[in-house]
Amino acid sequence: MVEIYYEQNTMVLQARSSELLIIPTHVEKLQTLKDIKEFAEYFLSKALVNRPARKLFSSWLRKEPGLWERVFKRIHA
Repeated sequence: MVEIYYEQNTMVLQARSSELLIIPTHVEKLQTLKDIKEFAEYFLSKALVNRPARKLFSSWLRKEPGLWERVFKRIHA
């Protein structure tokens, strides 16, 4: 299961020994996106800044289908 931490406007997604960090600039932009499709597009294309990060997140999505909803809710909480 992917754990989501939110501290000082930075989001950390962690599962086992892997970790993804979403920097404050991207978190602030994601907070303005209310449409889930726009949110997902920005998250995958900009917030995850490199291919290994996108591949890791995609593998987490396959294992945990509700992850998108959890990330979206956490950003907008």
